[in-house]
Amino acid sequence: MIGKAYTSFVKKSFSRDERNFYNLLSNGIDENLLYAVSWLKTHEAHTLLECDDEDEFDEIFALSTLHSELNSRIQRNTLNGIQPLSKFYKVGSRLGHNQLRTTQRYTKQDKAALSILNQYVGDTIYNVNVDSCLNVKDILWNGALAGLAISLLAKDILASPYKITPRSGSTVDRRCTMITTTEYGRAVNTGLLQAYVNEGVYKVDIVTAGDDRVCDDCIEIEKNNPYTIEEAMGLLPVHPDCRCSISSGNHDRVDPELMEGFVVNMTDNDYNISDTNSPSGDFGFDFTFN
Repeated sequence: MIGKAYTSFVKKSFSRDERNFYNLLSNGIDENLLYAVSWLKTHEAHTLLECDDEDEFDEIFALSTLHSELNSRIQRNTLNGIQPLSKFYKVGSRLGHNQLRTTQRYTKQDKAALSILNQYVGDTIYNVNVDSCLNVKDILWNGALAGLAISLLAKDILASPYKITPRSGSTVDRRCTMITTTEYGRAVNTGLLQAYVNEGVYKVDIVTAGDDRVCDDCIEIEKNNPYTIEEAMGLLPVHPDCRCSISSGNHDRVDPELMEGFVVNMTDNDYNISDTNSPSGDFGFDFTFN
């Protein structure tokens, strides 16, 4: 059950880094909506809202400054949204090296692991931004059919992040909250696990948050420790908002050279890393919504 009460509860448990990450995501979307509201005062908006034919509406919308500007903002929000990931990754990397009492280092494998992370989270941020803009388009079309006043359209646009849409079955705000908790944990755990790999750790323990919010699935996974690196990569995060972490435990290590070239990928996608020296990775976004 998705509701404001649960979303508010999750937000209250945010760390400072998570809070800043959430604000970055949600503020970018809010700025898009404010721009859309200001655009309602233009002659272009007046022309669009007079349409009662959906094909004509789509054609005019696709050529509008609103469509062009929102596309640019989607790109900017996506690229801005992935910027904190390197910090979160390094938090995990530092934690891993501290646990192993080794000197923190940043290898080619770290660059590749971070690039994979950037692409996966970038896709996720991109999608929620696109859906938010499609919500605006839906509001404008429905408003044109109903002949709604500009003031009512503006109100609906600003309230849209908190309404469940059939497209996603969730709200934009809930998805921003989920991205914050899930992808923050994924980033930290990726840095942590890659640090272990770089130092020859090949078996790890998965550790729950240890409180009354821990689900049965996570408890069961913790009971079945230890796991190989490959197994751990495929298990975490167990679910959206997962708070499980990883520990090297007291397991034996091997010569790090035996694990050289191993790149941690804690996503469910197989990304082709064509340029691990790129600061942002090799993205495949087309930054276009229709």
